[in-house]
Amino acid sequence: MMNVIVNQFANHRGLIRTILADLMWRLGPYRQYGEVDWNRVKRLVFICQGNICRSPFAHYLALEHKAVLPVDSFGLATTTGVSANETAKDVAGDFQLDLEHHLTTDISDFTITDGDLLIVMEDRHIKQLDAHITNQDVQVCLLGLWCRPRFALLYDPFSHSREYFSTCFNRIERAVINLVTECQNAKN
Repeated sequence: MMNVIVNQFANHRGLIRTILADLMWRLGPYRQYGEVDWNRVKRLVFICQGNICRSPFAHYLALEHKAVLPVDSFGLATTTGVSANETAKDVAGDFQLDLEHHLTTDISDFTITDGDLLIVMEDRHIKQLDAHITNQDVQVCLLGLWCRPRFALLYDPFSHSREYFSTCFNRIERAVINLVTECQNAKN
């Protein structure tokens, strides 16, 4: 049982946070973060805490799947210019993605512009973004809501097992493919 939790949710905390986020989606408060007005979107911006695991993987995956809009990523609490996490680079290779040349960008070094779709991995990222998007015409969504089955939380794989990295990246891959496809259909 412990191996299932570690492989699927990283740890007990990841499992509990995933269940709580899923409840918030099912009960309605997070529903708005699964809806996008594609007519307003001019750029896809993937966001996580450190910009070393989840957001660069999603960023490069969206590029690989020929997103019809510009794609970027940043971290909410990182140092600009740091390489991707070594395990993230290794597991990304399993998905035929190369994160070797990725360098982090901190939110303080990133310009959020009108028309951005800010795509976050977890609900607490939404709260962290609030101060940075006041009076801007941007939308925020939870990437995991494009995964099937849906995951309102894509728990951070940093410092967890390679198996959980793979699970997390698999969920991100499914979500990004669906998000990019929806974007392409709306823009064509």
